[in-house]
Formats: sequence, structure tokens, C-alpha cells
Amino acid sequence: MRLKCDGSLLSSVYENRRRDYVPAQDRAFLGNSAMSVPATIYPLCDKDGTSMSIRRVLIDDSDADLLTAYVCTKLYCDRCYNEGAGYFDFIGGRPHLDDGQILCEADAMPMFLEMALSDDCDLWRCPGCNGVAVRSR
Repeated sequence: MRLKCDGSLLSSVYENRRRDYVPAQDRAFLGNSAMSVPATIYPLCDKDGTSMSIRRVLIDDSDADLLTAYVCTKLYCDRCYNEGAGYFDFIGGRPHLDDGQILCEADAMPMFLEMALSDDCDLWRCPGCNGVAVRSR
């Protein structure tokens, strides 16, 4: 069964796949406040589709705590995702935010790329309310 990019059809395989997902407001945070990490989400890099891993990144010339973000695992890719900031490039120790974030219609949180549905269509998920959006590339 194939998904149409207009979002009119989601396969039951996909719908059952995310039953373990816990919306942000219901998540338990782990560890101390400096390394609090929400329950795992699985974002993909929105530039190359590669998986991302959670890390702490230090922002140059900042007195702030370390920033917890998902970082692209592809060599030489500077792409990151954070539930509050969305996707951004991390170059020279500084985040460079994007203007074109895909925001959730329900709670306005930046959505993350969860899976490529076809050659021209992607599924995006909200880390806050678990809502989905299907978008053309």
C-alpha cells in the first residue's frame, strides 16, 4: 500500500509503528537539569535523510548551559534539531536558525522529519502533541 502525498491515505503499518510515542507534556525527564533529556524521538536530517543522535553542543562565547540537540550522523553535515528551535545548522560553534520551519498546526512547535514516504513526499511529526503532517519535497 502506498501513501499519496496529499495525505489522504496512511498505511496501518505506519499508524501502529508509533504506539510507543509519548507526547512532550507527558514525558518524564531524566537526570539533572543540566542534562535533562526528554523521552526519545527519532528525527531524520531534513537535508540528507540520515538518522540523528542526541548530543550536547557547546555554543561559543556563551554562558548558557549546553544545548541538547539531535545531530546528523552523516560525516561533515552540520544539521541539528532541537524541539524548541527546530532544524538549524551548527557552524563554527554557533547555531544558524532556519526561517522555513514546519510548525505544528495544533501547538506551533517545530516538527521533525520522521520518514520519507516516497521519492517526493515526507512525514513530519510534532514532538509536543504527536500530530503529523505530510509534505511534498
